Amino acid sequence: MAGDARVQVSIYGNDYRVRGEADPEYIRGLAAYVDRTMKEIAAGSRQVSPLRIAILAAFNIADELHRERAGRTISPAAEEKAARLLRLFDDDAVAAGGGD
Repeated sequence: MAGDARVQVSIYGNDYRVRGEADPEYIRGLAAYVDRTMKEIAAGSRQVSPLRIAILAAFNIADELHRERAGRTISPAAEEKAARLLRLFDDDAVAAGGGD
């Protein structure tokens, strides 16, 4: 069920509304992955700032993406879709005061 739906997600104890064309379950899955990555970093780190934990999670996820890209090519359409989702998430996070 793709469309321009708003999906409520929770990442590291914060709730966000994400708007996107992707299936809501896919968006929830992405949010769960980010949440899980942040919690793993927090459990193994002395970093207490959610912003620092988010930055470390972003680096880890970016590293995974770059390693995956080295193994195969991602279509420009998939990259654009991911970029659009990130822009929408960033807009909602700023509006919700989700920045640290």
